[in-house]
Amino acid sequence: MKSSAFSFNAPTPDGSLANARTATFLSETLDVPLICDASIKEHTDLDVLFLVAGVFLYCRCLEDIAPAIINAKHVVWVQNDYTIMPPKAIGDAESPFRKAFRIRHMEGRPPTDFWTTMREYAGLTPTGAYLNWNSMAYDPMDDKEFEESWERRRKLEPSVLYFGADRTGRQEYFDRYFIDQEASMTISSFSKSMTRYNGCADVIRMFPRSVFNECMREFQLGLYLEDKKSHKIFTSPATRFYEMLGNGLGMAFQPESAPMLLNAGFDVGPYIALPDQLNRALGRAEETAREQRALWGGTNYPERLKMAVRNEYIRLQEAIDAGK
Repeated sequence: MKSSAFSFNAPTPDGSLANARTATFLSETLDVPLICDASIKEHTDLDVLFLVAGVFLYCRCLEDIAPAIINAKHVVWVQNDYTIMPPKAIGDAESPFRKAFRIRHMEGRPPTDFWTTMREYAGLTPTGAYLNWNSMAYDPMDDKEFEESWERRRKLEPSVLYFGADRTGRQEYFDRYFIDQEASMTISSFSKSMTRYNGCADVIRMFPRSVFNECMREFQLGLYLEDKKSHKIFTSPATRFYEMLGNGLGMAFQPESAPMLLNAGFDVGPYIALPDQLNRALGRAEETAREQRALWGGTNYPERLKMAVRNEYIRLQEAIDAGK
C-alpha cells in the first residue's frame, strides 16, 4: 500500500506543537514518508494520504496539497485536537486546499476518515479509528531516576506547575485556580495572554522541548485542568497527563476533569483538589507521585499506541483491497 503523511507544521527540535510530534510518530510507526513542503503535490498516486491536523496559518504550501487530496484513494485526518477540523466536503470554499475535499465528494471518493483522540469522530466512517495520540508523550523515568529526582525536589521550594495554552473554555478555571492562590504557582505557556496572571503566579515561557523533562523535574506537583468541552465529550487524557506522570510529578485534578478521566481508565477521585486545597496537596506531593506512578505508570503507552496504529493501518488496507 502506497502511503504518505503530510504535516501542516514541520517538526523542529524545540517545537511546541504536539501535532508535529504526532506526524513524526505516525511516519516512523508505519514507515511512510513524512512531507512538510510543496513536494506533496507530486504524490498523486497514493492509496492513503495522512493529513496530520495542524495550524493552517503556518503552512506555506496549502494549495500544493490539493492534487494529493483529490487523487488519494483514502484521506485520513490524524487529529489530536478537536478544534482543528478538515474542510467540509459540502460547501462553497474556493481555495485549492478546501475545494479539494469538495471535489473528492463530487467524484464519489470515500469520505475523510478520522484517526482521532475524539471517540465521537472515530465512528463517522467505517475506517475511522479512535487512537489516543496524546499517550505517545509518556516517557517514564526508571526507578533510579525517579528516586534521584525526588532527592532533588525535596530540597527545592515547593511549587505547583501548570503548563498549557490559553484556549477557549479554560479561562474560568484559570481564574479559579490562579487568582488569589495561596500555594506557590508557576505557569508555563507559549500563550502571551497568560501574562495576565503575573502577580498571582510566576508566568514563564513554555519549556523548550530539548530541556522539557529537566524543567518539569524542578516541580513537585502538577495541576491538571480541562476545558469545558472536554467535560462533555471524550477527548482522551491530555498530553500533559502523560508528561507529568512520566516525569514523576504528583498530579492534582480539578473536579470537572474526573468523569472523562475515569472513562479513560484513570480514577483520579482521590487526587481532586479545589483551589484552597492545593497547599495541602503540595504538602503530600511526593506521596501522591509514588501512588500515581504505582497505579498508572506500569503501562508502555507509546508501544500500545504503535500496535493500535499498525492494526488500524492493516484494517484500512483490507478495506482498500476490497474496493471500499
